[in-house]
Amino acid sequence: MEPEDATNTEPFGFGLRAAPETEPPPARELPGRFLGRAPRRSPAHGLSEAENARFLWQRARLLSGTTLAFAIAAELTVLLAVFAPGAMSTTGLGIALALVMMHLAAHVMLASRPSLFRVLTVYGLGQAVMLVLWNDPTGITALPTSTAVIAIAGWGLGSVATILVSTRGDMLILLGLFLGTLAHLAVALHAIGHGMFAPLVLVLGSWAVSLAFGIWLNQTFPRIMRRIAGIGNAYLAERQGSEREAHRHRNARLLHDTALATLTLLAHSGRGVDEDALRAQADADRELLARLRKGEDVRPQASGDYLLTTATAAAPDQEVNQLRERFERAGLSVTVHGSAGISSYTESGQALLLALKEALENVRRHSGVSAADVTLSETESAVRVVVTDSGCGFDPGAAGADRLGMSESIIGRITSAGGTARVFSAPGAGTTIMLEVPREAPEIPAESGGAR
Repeated sequence: MEPEDATNTEPFGFGLRAAPETEPPPARELPGRFLGRAPRRSPAHGLSEAENARFLWQRARLLSGTTLAFAIAAELTVLLAVFAPGAMSTTGLGIALALVMMHLAAHVMLASRPSLFRVLTVYGLGQAVMLVLWNDPTGITALPTSTAVIAIAGWGLGSVATILVSTRGDMLILLGLFLGTLAHLAVALHAIGHGMFAPLVLVLGSWAVSLAFGIWLNQTFPRIMRRIAGIGNAYLAERQGSEREAHRHRNARLLHDTALATLTLLAHSGRGVDEDALRAQADADRELLARLRKGEDVRPQASGDYLLTTATAAAPDQEVNQLRERFERAGLSVTVHGSAGISSYTESGQALLLALKEALENVRRHSGVSAADVTLSETESAVRVVVTDSGCGFDPGAAGADRLGMSESIIGRITSAGGTARVFSAPGAGTTIMLEVPREAPEIPAESGGAR
């Protein structure tokens, strides 16, 4: 086990961790051993070490804060009682006030940094307050004096029961403190001449409430942590499943945009494409897939290819123009209208460029015409691209879901980026594809690198 940081932790005997001087909570929980026994409640299963430490620190803070709240209630009761007319002599009042303030300060120190020494300090000062109260000659028969004695014996001393519940050693200490308090209270009540039954019931009830709260928290806290861990694990499993599904769709789109497109051209004997351009495209696809197997990441390049390393930002619409030039070399005349400042350095920009590339590829391969129009527009919140051709058209409702080009590389890609994709077409009436994505601020890499 790694050594604890002595500058901000302090071992003590009730299975809690001392509150740190500053946030964040400590990274580890102290063993909390007393008389050789470990705390009876182990940390929750399924939580990391840091999470366990945070939860245990929060439990310690709650227990200490509750102890302090009980003590403050006792001190206020004592102050109200001793200031009653004729309750105490001037000398006795001065001594009692000094001891009450010291007792309250000891409780504050105990709440901020619990330790066995501070528990005993609180107990000793409380006994001293009781001793001064019932030995004052002026208030020996006064009701306020007996009220103050009961308040100190009950909440002022009994509040420490909240934190003395984690180990058997703690419980032995608690039992000794309780018996000592009852003995002192009996002596004080006998000297004052007050009845025994009602005060003993009140003191016993105060100790019982403090003890019950501490036991309840120690028993329920691990169960709460286990439930939280279960919720976290379920969320993690759901997120991992979603990431795997998104990765599968991404791979399907990537394969369709590269190798499958090249294989389709080869299956049709490369009609309409220059032989050198076809060879270059096949080489580029082979290099892309080889580098992906090595674990490199993918970024779409302006031309519609994929960029595997960082690159400098392109001028507005330069990437669309590069895409137009690529298809013109492949035999499709593309006319661009308007401007939208599309950038591949945003998620939505990447999706829009790749969907536009696939839409133009569909025009080149399926429309039966050699020209297409691309209209760009933008608003403060969105970027829109419309691809139009006057080709043979098709029935969008009859297009099968297994057609990756339309369902994944266009519609699925835009939808994943938070946008919308609509297809308007009919047999013999041409096709219009409208793509819209939300506008994002581009994230430009600090260093430039080579592009594929």
